[in-house]
Amino acid sequence: MLEVGRKKIKKLNLGTIIYLQYGDSENLPFKENSFDTITCAFGVRNFENLDLGLSEMFRVVKNGGKIAILEFSK
Repeated sequence: MLEVGRKKIKKLNLGTIIYLQYGDSENLPFKENSFDTITCAFGVRNFENLDLGLSEMFRVVKNGGKIAILEFSK
């Protein structure tokens, strides 16, 4: 999926503003308070440990930041 995304980014000439990185949802490779917004679409269903994955999102989002999750499964 990362390769598909990279091709789309290149085709749309967005390589200077979008960077894709492989990582572990339970141990995100970012410092605390790194992001203004975090989005996840159809991904949390794949978290091995939902609570740990969500806590990592909260750890890396800035105070007052937004987290948006699109998920239809239970």
